[in-house]
Amino acid sequence: RPVAGVLGGLAGLMVLGMGMLLLNEQGSAPNLEALGPSATWILLATGLSAVIASWVTSHENWMRLSQDLERELRAREAEASEMVSLSHALSDSANLEELSEAVLRHLRCHLAVRARAIVIESDGDELALWEDQGRLTTDAIERRRVLVQRGIQRAGSNFVVRRLVGRSLGGLELPDRLDFHTLVDVPIRVGGRVAGVIVLADPARGAVTTERIGTLADVARRLGEALHRIERRRVGENRRTSMLLNEMREGVMFLSIDGKVQITNPSADAVLKQSYALNTEPSLGETSLRDLATTPSGIVRKFQFRLPASEDEPEREFVCSAVCVTDSGKRAGTLVTVTDITDEETARRRLMQAEKTTLVGQTLAGVAHELNN
Repeated sequence: RPVAGVLGGLAGLMVLGMGMLLLNEQGSAPNLEALGPSATWILLATGLSAVIASWVTSHENWMRLSQDLERELRAREAEASEMVSLSHALSDSANLEELSEAVLRHLRCHLAVRARAIVIESDGDELALWEDQGRLTTDAIERRRVLVQRGIQRAGSNFVVRRLVGRSLGGLELPDRLDFHTLVDVPIRVGGRVAGVIVLADPARGAVTTERIGTLADVARRLGEALHRIERRRVGENRRTSMLLNEMREGVMFLSIDGKVQITNPSADAVLKQSYALNTEPSLGETSLRDLATTPSGIVRKFQFRLPASEDEPEREFVCSAVCVTDSGKRAGTLVTVTDITDEETARRRLMQAEKTTLVGQTLAGVAHELNN
């Protein structure tokens, strides 16, 4: 800018000098010899002014471009920092609830919209949550469930949202009819399948810019990777658990709240097969599985039962233990273990018989001694 000022001042002096020269020539006949240098000065001044104007314009454009690049760089750095913090939160998550909370917390901090939702489905587990800046009624939650369901269908999934959990972030009443002019849904993909969707909604138009939609796609991608990691870890854990259960001598079964068998190992299957042949209702001895499923929390229920001989199995005796299993304070089911104690009971009875025989022998020997005396 100082250089442009100096050059502009020089061009102005050249034009001023030429003007004074022309004024001095007033009242006299035109001097063609003097007009030549004057015209030269005019051309030089004009060219210099054009150069100055072009330089100033290019400099201003360069400054504007530099400012735009600096703003873009700061925005990219902020976005990268957001993604790093989100990646850490997702890597520390171990289930669907923790994953959804990490994503919703990220969206609340970095996207100023009125409402947001997340739907995730994985290995039979499902989660559907909508949070809004106002008090949600039952009718409002149902209308938003329809919006989320449409977003899932647009993503290419047949998953049905049966129940949408509403979270009210404010105490104000929401209007009965609230139109969302901004409605963005981004699919969550895991291994080529659609595992859920992220939904953003706001009454204002253009509440989510094109650049932020790209960021949302990155969030959905990272969430899909975290979900895939959890699924692979769960498959590995299930495989190891299955191997351990199959090698166990004791029978192990897990009962649902209503007494239905959900998990068993081969030893438990053999006991149940023999028991089913004797009882119309699934039971262990005289105790039904439905009764075992009501075992109170904090109590170990223990009893013995006997299964009579069948065509394939001899008579066997078992001891059964049942404990309540809770998850986050809620009853999840009942863990039942069945141990075959037939050999132990047989050995115990033989030992008792031997002890009785020994006692009788000692008694008879004592009586014979007394008789001899």
